[in-house]
Amino acid sequence: MEIPKPGTGDLLRFPTELRSANDIFNRAVKSGCTNVIFTSVTSPGLLSIKLLLKKFPSVKCTVIPHGILESVINRPSVVPWEFIFWFRFALVPLNTDQLSYLLLGDPIKKRLCEAIPSMQRYLKAITLPTFYKDPQQHIPFESGLTRIGIFGVARYAKGFDLFFKIAGEVTACKTRGAAEFILIGHIIDEGLKQEVTSLVKIPSPDKPLSRDEFDEYARNIDYSIYFYKPTSYQLTASGALFDAFSYAKPIIALRNPFFEYFFEEMGDIGYLCENYDEMKAVLIGILNDKPVQRYQQQVANIIAERDKFSVENLGAVFKSVL
Repeated sequence: MEIPKPGTGDLLRFPTELRSANDIFNRAVKSGCTNVIFTSVTSPGLLSIKLLLKKFPSVKCTVIPHGILESVINRPSVVPWEFIFWFRFALVPLNTDQLSYLLLGDPIKKRLCEAIPSMQRYLKAITLPTFYKDPQQHIPFESGLTRIGIFGVARYAKGFDLFFKIAGEVTACKTRGAAEFILIGHIIDEGLKQEVTSLVKIPSPDKPLSRDEFDEYARNIDYSIYFYKPTSYQLTASGALFDAFSYAKPIIALRNPFFEYFFEEMGDIGYLCENYDEMKAVLIGILNDKPVQRYQQQVANIIAERDKFSVENLGAVFKSVL
């Protein structure tokens, strides 16, 4: 995940955002619409919404911030034209009961309330809606091989360098079973291409996989692994985690509040590790022991528990939020 950074573009975009928001609210009033939903927002966009709401008292507004929300708990830039468009400056002032924020998960709402208690009355939450794949029969550890996959675009910020590292270190260990590591995505950070190893299979390093290719590779892995830092994804939902839910793949991940929430909600769905060394030990243990029964139970737990986060069930939650 890359946190959008403010810049001179925000300053130049402000008049356009103001005109767009004004046009949207005018259209809402003329059509008798009383609730407008913004599924994405920038700092100038949110400021525009707040400045205009008094002009349109009959309209309520729901804003869904995503990646930009992570920036509010980070130190802002000292560059003047970036500093003034720090998203926290747009988020905190001028809130009214006409405006609410829909966050993509209860742990995100909890963390934002901790960071900015005054925001609590304006916050609502819904789990990131996902269309799940139908369960497919999968035989784990086939032919003594354990396939470890990592979903998403490869960035240092997501810990993909650690994926290459662990592939080398685990492969060098003497274990009863072998491991295959695969990147189900493509590489964005150019520096990572210098760390690519033959021990990691990368079907499409420079461009996104086709949907059919993505499906094929995702279906065939045994585990999905994540190296997000404990301080990351505090205010952002991880779409890559929901890929694991969709394909019913047990998870190996570093502990952070976002992942911890789903382990608490869904039970044993994989391994939540305290640090890199523990992740490595988990992988080595899996290669040695091939925990078939636990694996099958983890898959069953994912399939049973993910339904509470299905689009159908979240529809009722979304309706109540609005």
